[in-house]
Amino acid sequence: MQLQQIQYFIQLYKDQNMTKASRALFISQQGLSKSINKLEKELGLVLFKRTAAGVTPTEYADKLYPDFVNVCDAYGTLINHTDSMKRDRIVRLVAPLGFSTIGDKDRFQDYSLQYPEYPTRYTEYPVANLLECLENYTADAAFFFAPLPPSLSSHVLIRREPFYAIMNVRHPLAQKERMRVNDLDGQSLLLLEMYGGLNQLLLREASERGVNTTVYDEITSFVFPSLVSHSDLIGFGSKLIFKEEKNPELAYLPMYLHETAPMLIETHLVTLKSTVPDEALGHYIRYQQSIKRV
Repeated sequence: MQLQQIQYFIQLYKDQNMTKASRALFISQQGLSKSINKLEKELGLVLFKRTAAGVTPTEYADKLYPDFVNVCDAYGTLINHTDSMKRDRIVRLVAPLGFSTIGDKDRFQDYSLQYPEYPTRYTEYPVANLLECLENYTADAAFFFAPLPPSLSSHVLIRREPFYAIMNVRHPLAQKERMRVNDLDGQSLLLLEMYGGLNQLLLREASERGVNTTVYDEITSFVFPSLVSHSDLIGFGSKLIFKEEKNPELAYLPMYLHETAPMLIETHLVTLKSTVPDEALGHYIRYQQSIKRV
């Protein structure tokens, strides 16, 4: 029995729906079902009854749920305690690939210079792996874009900014004041991997309205600028992606899901809800909370 299996069980027990639970865990329904089936086989117990409406926990699941929650909480506490006892304690920070291009690099450097006694290590991963890093305790905290999975707690709202539709100034839609979902009909879209949650929200809204779009690709921010600049693709993201280039060939249109509801990018500093910050992590969180946000 693995800790990940227990975490998957807890999420499915709460949601009682494979689709909802798999989205919250950022895994496929097939992967979640396979993990639960393996856990049931190892325990020799049926934990969920499958129905057309979803899944229903059995009496065995009801009895195991409090124990599994205690296991996860205890493991998180153990990791924090052992880390805090290490002399070389390093606060491990993770972020989506390309986050440094839209983040404030100086803030990472300033913290290291001001507080050398609290070293940090910053690493970027595909957004799909961030939650896994936290759950496997290979990271202490993450910079995460909303919407946040229910297993995470936000300690700081780092930044809130518009979510722009970005295109070449010669694109037929570039002269509009704002971009609405219906405007995307027949367009080819270039999605940034780091904005996975916002991308899904946008595509789901388009599908529900019968707006036909094509996803050309989902890529990292490193190749995003050149592709948008030299094509008819419509990309989405932050103006900060292009802050170094100041490209006059690009148009930025605020993206609206509804007439009075512009889409926003919210960046949070998060930990698992079960995480109890030790001195080093707590110090970093308080530092981020103290920074004046623009």
